[in-house]
Parts: sequence; structure tokens; C-alpha cells
Amino acid sequence: MHVLTHYTALAACQPQAQVLDDGQLLVVDSGLASDTFNVITCACLSASQASTRIKKAIQMFGNRPFSWWVGPQDQPAGLPELLVAEGLVHAEDETAMATDLTESTQVSSEPTTLHIRRVVNEEDLFGYAQVIAANWTPPDPEVKRFYGNAVNEVLRPASPVVLLIGCLEDQVVATAELCLSTDGTAGLYNVATRVEFRGRGIGSALTRRALRVAKAQGMHHVELQASKDGLSIYRRLGFVDVGQWREFKPSLGR
Repeated sequence: MHVLTHYTALAACQPQAQVLDDGQLLVVDSGLASDTFNVITCACLSASQASTRIKKAIQMFGNRPFSWWVGPQDQPAGLPELLVAEGLVHAEDETAMATDLTESTQVSSEPTTLHIRRVVNEEDLFGYAQVIAANWTPPDPEVKRFYGNAVNEVLRPASPVVLLIGCLEDQVVATAELCLSTDGTAGLYNVATRVEFRGRGIGSALTRRALRVAKAQGMHHVELQASKDGLSIYRRLGFVDVGQWREFKPSLGR
């Protein structure tokens, strides 16, 4: 399952990480002060046990930030209401999308000066982390720390986490993360472009390249979570809506 790969493969490389997965709930504590890497998700709880499990999972993080992502298949049905009852607040929604790779993968020209490649060394990884960190103002230092700790796993040729970078004149300006799985469905994450380079089709080019890489790796489907800004782009690339992801976080007064 690509969600497990995305949240655990690199988090497990952090010195103080704790990853708990009992098939009913995934709790990933990276040990960092970041709700990007501290995550609770993949809930498959009975109504009778849900409140107790929610309390215990939240307590793991103490006063450190985390996000609880509720996916289309998470249980119980009233999970969002239970999270709010425990003091979490609804932060944002993203659309779950998927595309079928058994159909022809789109081949389109990339911006002529754009070079896309897999992260293969520490310099590439540093550039990747800089683009991701720039999604926050000021840039989030925990992002660079996270990827720095995971360098050995990222650079391992057989790693299920494939990081791609898009470069213009040797400057890393865009990223994409492809998470492979044994069930034939890959996940696409962290498609990001530096603000000053947006509007040039770079993100679309990274997405198309990721789809081709996934197909070459034997994947049959690719799934992603799209923000409102990305919906129309992904639909043009052949993705269809399949559900909703909802993010919950501790309230500011917690």
C-alpha cells in the first residue's frame, strides 16, 4: 500500500522515530517538530474502540504538531466527528484521484530547457529538500533535517520511494515523489514547483514523467491527493476523482 510507503519508509530513518502499524491504525512519529512528518492515518476502527484508540494516538505526540488524515476508506464512518470531539480541528480537504496506467500513458513534450531525473546523490537530495521546504515561509528547517536523515534509503537503488527533480540550468526548481507498492498501485506525492517558476508546465512535466516511471516499474494505477489548485491540471492528465481526504490538526490552544 503506497500510503504506508510514503509515511513510513523515510520516517523510519529518523533517529527518534516511532512507527506503529497494527492494521487498525497507522501512527508515524518522526521525532521532528513537523505535522508534515508526524501523521496518523489508515484508520480501520470499530465504533466501540475508536474513542479509546484516538485518545492514545493523540497522546503519543505530547505537545508536538501532527496531522490526522482521514481517507475515503477509513472507519468508523463518524471518525471526523470523533476527532473534533477530542479537540482536533478540520484543517483542509484534498481530492483523492487515480489514473489507470494500463491505458496509454500520455507522452507530451517537456519545456525544452527542463531536465528531469531521479535523485541519485546527496546534492540532488539537498536540492529536492530545498524545494519542499520552500512551501513554508520561512522555509521549514525540519524538511531538510528529515531528508538528510533519510539519505541512505533515498539513494538505495531498490528503494520503493523514488524522488524526481526538475532542473533548469542546474537549479532544482521542481519535485515529485513516487511511492511504489507490491499491489500494483503507486502513490504520487510532493509534486511541487518553486513559486517563481510556476505557470510553465513544469509540474505537469514532472507528473507525466512520474507516470512513465511507475509504468516501467510494473505499476498499473497511480493515486494522489490533489489540492483545489491542482484539480484541473490532474484531470487534464487523465486522473479522475475517487474520494476525499480530510486533514485534522490540534487546535492552536492545545
